[in-house]
Amino acid sequence: MVATPAMPSMTDAQVAAVKGDWEKIKGSGVEILYFFLNKFPGNFPMFKKLGNDLAAAKGTAEFKDQADKIIAFLQGVIEKLGSDMGGAKALLNQLGTSHKAMGITKDQFDQFRQALTELLGNLGFGGNIGAWNATVDLMFHVIFNALDGTPV
Repeated sequence: MVATPAMPSMTDAQVAAVKGDWEKIKGSGVEILYFFLNKFPGNFPMFKKLGNDLAAAKGTAEFKDQADKIIAFLQGVIEKLGSDMGGAKALLNQLGTSHKAMGITKDQFDQFRQALTELLGNLGFGGNIGAWNATVDLMFHVIFNALDGTPV
């Protein structure tokens, strides 16, 4: 079982690094979702509207739509880093509550972290992994508390 991370204190430099990287990768939603589902195929059945074949699903409008939803969510959180923690927490609590209702677990969220950090390294953003891990810890602190029924 994955533990709920402590709420990190992010430095201005970490926030700037994540926001800078994000500007370069936010158009890669299909690749991010595909990398996650390919690395952890046990999660693919959760996306029922995508069918049974991940490779075939990747090129569909439904796959792009799902990827766009993930990117839009991350965009909403990342743009609030360093300036609107209340707004970021509201988005994260909402996601945690909705994903709890779908039966999504902390382990599945952690698998997304593993895939994201590996992909960031593959794309040349490995130098900022510490900042990304702080960002994900912040996100997971709020999301995991919501999954546990104790939103922060």
